[in-house]
Amino acid sequence: MELLFGIIGAISGVTGIVVSIFAFYRNKMEAVNAYYINDREERYIEARKIVHKLPENYSPEDVLNEHGSKLAYLVLSYDQAGTLLRNRQLPFWLFNTSSGYTAVQFYNILRPYIEWRQDHGTPLYGQQYKYLVKRILRKHPEWKDVK
Repeated sequence: MELLFGIIGAISGVTGIVVSIFAFYRNKMEAVNAYYINDREERYIEARKIVHKLPENYSPEDVLNEHGSKLAYLVLSYDQAGTLLRNRQLPFWLFNTSSGYTAVQFYNILRPYIEWRQDHGTPLYGQQYKYLVKRILRKHPEWKDVK
């Protein structure tokens, strides 16, 4: 009888581990889907258009007055992706494609805006986005100066 309970306990333990592993990978895929859904949201698309139209030496104060909330949405989206990547809830392979290239490109363009926000009351603004870009550039150093 003890042997039977031992076998049943071992089987339920292994089953629990297998179910946990599948749930972990399923959650990662849900995070990937959420990342791609965010790419198609109207606010995100509008923010990307604004970033592409920014002049090379723009003034962060001027950008804040006209487009601050849309750019903040873009920065916070990448900040969230960096947080999820750091906590291993978003797989890195997602950024080996144009998603990573675009993240670096936007970071290079938005760096003055992010640094201005950090200097004016939000010192941790965009830190996870910066982490994301550093991770991408370790794998793809050729993307460093993309604009």
